[in-house]
Amino acid sequence: IWNRYFGHLEFDDQKSNSVSLAYADSSTMVGRSGLIFPSDRIEARGKEAVGIVMQVSSSFKGGLKPNDKTRVHDDLNSGVLGFTSYAQLKGKIHLFKKLRLSTLAVMSCTFQIDLVHRSVQRLQC
Repeated sequence: IWNRYFGHLEFDDQKSNSVSLAYADSSTMVGRSGLIFPSDRIEARGKEAVGIVMQVSSSFKGGLKPNDKTRVHDDLNSGVLGFTSYAQLKGKIHLFKKLRLSTLAVMSCTFQIDLVHRSVQRLQC
């Protein structure tokens, strides 16, 4: 995460900062996780790496829809699975020790996982 502001960024609670994963371009959720922060803030104009650990399951929140099951079967045979991810980060920018501004950053990405070569392909954010 890159803090572009001239004040430090302080993260909100872990529940409001999350990453969701959906199968292909559908709304079928297959995973959800919180973000793991090394510290609770990023200094002004600084960068910080964030970790994510997520379990992915076809039975997450009720399972796959019937048309998605057919698509998963076809995708598994082809060796490439597609996913869409959505990340949300809430926090406050602290400027001049008195001014606090709320901020919300969101990111949506699509990507494919090649099961044969164990690689990520076509990553677009």
